[in-house]
Amino acid sequence: MTDSQASDGPTPEFLELIEEKKTAVHAFISIYLEALRGKTSTDEVDRLLDAVHPDLSDRSELGNRAIATAYSQLVVYLLHELAEARGQRVEQAWQQVSVEKLNGNKRWLV
Repeated sequence: MTDSQASDGPTPEFLELIEEKKTAVHAFISIYLEALRGKTSTDEVDRLLDAVHPDLSDRSELGNRAIATAYSQLVVYLLHELAEARGQRVEQAWQQVSVEKLNGNKRWLV
């Protein structure tokens, strides 16, 4: 059993690492959105990506798990927000988004 899977739950160190990775995930998405807007130079986008890259490319066992957890928590949060905005249950929103993706909705191709 790893430190992050102790019988009494994740260790404080692992929870702290997840928070660190969440910050990197949010930064990465923010940089992506800035690039989409076209208001940030390519050089600036590259510089910003270089700054968050080490946190998102952590290949240690705990680092990989923390990154996956950070992305998963963000996806779940956004799914709940989407469901609320659509006035649907979370399961309904997920099914609808899944169908949209499978049907080639162009938003998935960005």
